[in-house]
Amino acid sequence: MYVKSIDYLCLKESTINNQQKSQQTSKQSEKSPPTNLSREFKLLSYTYCLADAFRRARYNGSDEQCTLIRSRYSEFIDCSVYDERFETKVLEDACKSDQLEIVEKVGNGQLSGHITDKVLQLAIQSGSLSTVKYIVETQPHDLFDIGRAMNLAVTTNRTKIFVCISGSKIPKVSEYYLFDQTMINKAIENGNLMVVRNIFDQVDRSHLSLKSALDKAATIGDLSILDYFIKEKQLEITQSTLDSAASCSNIEIFKYIQNYLPKGVSVTVQTVANTADAGVDSIKYLYDNGLFKYSNQIASKALKKKDNNIMEFLLNNIQEVYNQLVFQMAVQHGNLPVAIKILSQLPGQDVPDRLETHYSTQLTINIMMWSNIS
Repeated sequence: MYVKSIDYLCLKESTINNQQKSQQTSKQSEKSPPTNLSREFKLLSYTYCLADAFRRARYNGSDEQCTLIRSRYSEFIDCSVYDERFETKVLEDACKSDQLEIVEKVGNGQLSGHITDKVLQLAIQSGSLSTVKYIVETQPHDLFDIGRAMNLAVTTNRTKIFVCISGSKIPKVSEYYLFDQTMINKAIENGNLMVVRNIFDQVDRSHLSLKSALDKAATIGDLSILDYFIKEKQLEITQSTLDSAASCSNIEIFKYIQNYLPKGVSVTVQTVANTADAGVDSIKYLYDNGLFKYSNQIASKALKKKDNNIMEFLLNNIQEVYNQLVFQMAVQHGNLPVAIKILSQLPGQDVPDRLETHYSTQLTINIMMWSNIS
C-alpha cells in the first residue's frame, strides 16, 4: 500500500513540478510554500523509508512496523501544516538506530533535511558505525566539529568509530589530536590500547605530553598500555612515573616499573608515602625487598586514611613507628588503640604523667579509659 502510494505521489509531484517550472519567470526565484500534496509526499516518504529500514532489519517483511512508525510520529503527521521538526526527529532516530537508508536519502537530497553536527554526535553516542562512516566520507567536513566528535568517540569508548574518523580523508585530521591531551588520557583511563596506538601512530609526538601519558598509565594500572609505552615507544620512566605507580592499587604495576628504572630514579620519601594509598600489599613489598624507609610518612597517611591494616603491619614489624610524633598523629586522628600501644612502649615517666603534661584533661581521661577497657 505504501509503495504504491509513494510511486503515485512521486509521479504526481514530478508532473506538478514540471508544470510550475514552465510557468515561472526570472523574478519567481523564491520557493513557494509546500502544497498539501508535497506535504503528504514528504510524510509518506519519511514514514515508509523509516518503517522499511526497521522492518527489513528486524521484522522480516511485516507491515506492522510501518503502522507503528506512523503512530509514533502522529504528532507531526496529523498536523495541518507541515512541520520540519518531523524531518529532524526521523533523521535523529535513524542515526540512533544506525538506519543508514534514511541518512543516505537525506545526505543525497532524496529527502529534505540537514545532517548537522548534532546528528553526527548522536550517531557516535549510539555506536552507529555505518552512519558515522557515511557522514565523514560524504558530507562537507566544515559542517562538523571533528575534534569534538573524536573526543566523544574516545569518551564513550567507541573504538571502531574513533578509528573510522581518524582514518578518514578529512584534511589534517591528526591536528585535532595536537591540542587535546585529555583525549589520550581518556583512552588510557578506558584501558583502550587500540585508540592509544592509533593516536601515537598518527601524531607528532612532540605535541603530546609523553610524561603525562606514561604517568597516567602507571596511575590507572593498565599493564598493556604501560608495556606499549615502555617497550614499543621506548618512553623513559621518570621519578613521577615511579611515584604514580606506587600509588596504584595493582602491586604488579609497581613491580613492573622497578625493572625499567633509569639511572637517577629511585624510591624516595614521596614514593614510599604513595604506597600508603595503594594499600598494605605495597607496604609489604617494600619491606620484603629492603626498600622500606620513611616509616613516619607511611604512618601519617595510614592514620589519615584510617587504614588499620597498614598500621597493624607497622606496629608488628617496624620498631621505628614507636615514637612521640606517630603517637601525636594517632591522637590527632582519634585512633586511641594505636596511641595507647605506642605510648606503652615509649620510655620515660608514667603514662598518666606524660598525658597530663601534653594533652587536655578530657583527652587524658579518654585514653586512660580506653586503656583500661582494652
